[in-house]
Amino acid sequence: MNIDIRLPEINGKTEAEQLQQIRRYLFQLAETLNWGLNVYESNSSLVRNEIAKDSTVDINDSASSKTPQATFNSIKSLIINSADVVNAYYEEISRRLEGVYVAESPTGEYKEETEAKIDANSSKIDINLKSTQTLSSKVGSLEEVIQKNEGTTTILSTDAWIKIGALSTKQTGHYLYGMEIGQTDYTNGEEVKRRFARYTSEGVYLYDGTASDEDDWCVKIADKTIEVREIRISILRMGNTVFLLKADGSIVEKWSPI
Repeated sequence: MNIDIRLPEINGKTEAEQLQQIRRYLFQLAETLNWGLNVYESNSSLVRNEIAKDSTVDINDSASSKTPQATFNSIKSLIINSADVVNAYYEEISRRLEGVYVAESPTGEYKEETEAKIDANSSKIDINLKSTQTLSSKVGSLEEVIQKNEGTTTILSTDAWIKIGALSTKQTGHYLYGMEIGQTDYTNGEEVKRRFARYTSEGVYLYDGTASDEDDWCVKIADKTIEVREIRISILRMGNTVFLLKADGSIVEKWSPI
C-alpha cells in the first residue's frame, strides 16, 4: 500500500493567507492518514481471516509437512487475494479486421460478412472469427420476381475461436500451455453444431457441444492410451479380416485383401 503525502504549498502574500494554507493542509493530511490507517487495518483483518479459514495455510505447520506444490498454491492465493498490486506491467495487442462481399443478380443476392478479432498478451493469443452468409433467392419467372418481389432468405453464421498459450492452471500450480480450436454453427439464428478440441503438451482432447468443463471430453489421447467415452462401429478391420456389424446386432466376418 502506497500513501502519497504531498508537501505543503505555503506561498501566500500575507501571514493570514499563509495560516489559511497551513490550516487547509493539516485538514487534508489528517484525512489522508485516516484513510491509510483504515486500509491497513482492513488488509490486516483480511489476511488473518484468510489464514484462519484456509487449512492449508497454517503458520504453526512446519514446512516439511507440506508438498512444494501445496505450499506454493496456498501462499500464491493468499498474496493475490489480500495484497495490493505493487507491480503490474502488460503489453497487449488488439486488432479487428472486417470484410464484406456482395454479389447481386436478377435471381437473388449473396452477401458474406467476415470478422477477425486478435487479442494478444504475454500469456496467450486469442483469435475470434465470425462469418455471416446471407442468401436471398427469388423464385418464379423473372417477370413474377419483378412484379411480386417474392423470395426466400437463408442465413448461415459461424463463431469460431483459436486460443494459443496458457489455457488453464494444473493442480501442481504450473500453467498448461497448448492450443484450443472451436466452432459453433448457426442456421437462421439456431445453433446446429458446436465442437472444439484442445492440443496440449499433456495430450489431445476432443469435445462435443454438451461439454461443461475441460474434463468433459469425448476422446482423450494421452499417456500412451486412447480413451473414448462412446464407440460406434459398423465396419471393423483387423488385418485381412473384416467384421461387419449389422443393424440387428449380428456380426458377419469375411476375408478381404488389404
